[in-house]
Amino acid sequence: HAQLILVFFSIGGVSPCWPEWSPSLELGIPGLFSVDYALKDLVTQIGQTESNRVEMSGLVDTLIRLSGKTYPAKLHLTFDAVPEYNAQEGALYLKNLRILRWSGEPNSAMEQLQDVMPLLSDGVAALLSQMPVYTLDESDMKQMLIKKFAKEIKVEKGRLELIGGMF
Repeated sequence: HAQLILVFFSIGGVSPCWPEWSPSLELGIPGLFSVDYALKDLVTQIGQTESNRVEMSGLVDTLIRLSGKTYPAKLHLTFDAVPEYNAQEGALYLKNLRILRWSGEPNSAMEQLQDVMPLLSDGVAALLSQMPVYTLDESDMKQMLIKKFAKEIKVEKGRLELIGGMF
């Protein structure tokens, strides 16, 4: 039984997130409040702070509606998650999200957001666990071969390795 290790992402430990990947979501309870947000400008650190986790930092454009008022806000968000590879789909997901740090402006919106931050955290976690952050492109020969043989993912400092068997 031969083992094949394929380096999936390796850019010195810090890499820009995939440019086409910019999830957005609306959360809330009708009539009480809602939070619309879009994640963008994400930067990834792979295996730098804790083994088996990737850390991501970026900007979240947010629109908070609470008690008939609307608060536009910008959040600086840092979270980490465990990468999970789905071999059948050839897709990479982020699971077990934890928000590590957050700040933003304006202060009035941050006060309002403090109350709904657990909901926002749960929403981002749900979004990332359901939506792949990367799917191998089967029209690219190299990625097609990776999908064919890769079975699991391993986080190393500065890179993700897809590990598979040839036989």
